[in-house]
This record gives sequence, C-alpha cells and structure tokens, in this order.
Amino acid sequence: MKHQQGSALIFSLVILLVMTLIGITSMSTSTLEEKMAANDRAQKTAFQNAETGMLGAETTLNAQTYYGELYEDFTAGNLGYYDMGTPVFDIYDPEQWAGNCIQDNVIADQDNPPCYIVENLALIPPENPFEPGAVTRLITRVTVRGTDDSNTASVLLQTYNEKQIVSN
Repeated sequence: MKHQQGSALIFSLVILLVMTLIGITSMSTSTLEEKMAANDRAQKTAFQNAETGMLGAETTLNAQTYYGELYEDFTAGNLGYYDMGTPVFDIYDPEQWAGNCIQDNVIADQDNPPCYIVENLALIPPENPFEPGAVTRLITRVTVRGTDDSNTASVLLQTYNEKQIVSN
C-alpha cells in the first residue's frame, strides 16, 4: 500500500495537462476560423461592390444614344474615359485608381464606392454609311475596382461592351 501514495496526484496532473492542451488548441482553431470568415466576408463584399459598379458603368454607356456623346467624353479628357491608343494607368496598382476613374456612388451611404474606367477599343463603321439607319458598332472595355468597407480586399472586374449606334 505504501507504493501507491501520490499516484492519483500524478494521474490527475497528466489529465489536467491534456485538457489544457486541448483547450489551447481549440482556442487557436476558433481564432483562425474567425479570421478566415472575416476575409471571406471582405472578399464577397468587394466583389458585390465591383458588380454594383459594373452595373452603373453599363447603365451609363447604354444611356448614351449617339457616338457624339461618347466621343465627347473620350476626347474631352473626361475622367475615366480612354480613347483608342491612349495609355491607361496600371490597373493593378491601387494607388493609381484615385483620381483616374469614375466613382459611381450607387449606394448613398457607401464608404468606398466602386470606381471604373471605360476604354474605347474599336469603332466599326457600317458597311453602307449612307443607308438610313446605318449602324456603327462601338466596342468598349469597362474595368471596375470594388473594395470592402475597410479597404482591405479589392476585386477587379472587366467586361466588353458593344454599343450599336444608329446614324442620324
């Protein structure tokens, strides 16, 4: 009986140590999962913001009814419009977006509204320009940058748009 003294103490200390290690591991796992969920939310918010900006850009382009409106925007050096052959800034550099794009504040209380640029890629004349109702095709590329509320995640979206313009 004398040889069994203290074995319960050692056994309970080992159990306590194992439970402490399990608790520490589960805390670090839950912290990592919380960070992953926050990053996922930020990325989805940035993507939705970019999609909202894309909708605003397409609506603006489709609202213009004749080439003169678009051409005036491109040639007047209006912010965010780039004509054929005009160099566009590095779209992958977040700092260059400020002041070089169109901010479309679609949602009034939005802290970081989406920002987009429109590039005029091609103007395809009609086969017979003298025919009444001849259609000129304007091909543009729209690039949108959307960010989340804290500006930690950003998403770039691009789309090509063909606008058919009827001659006057």
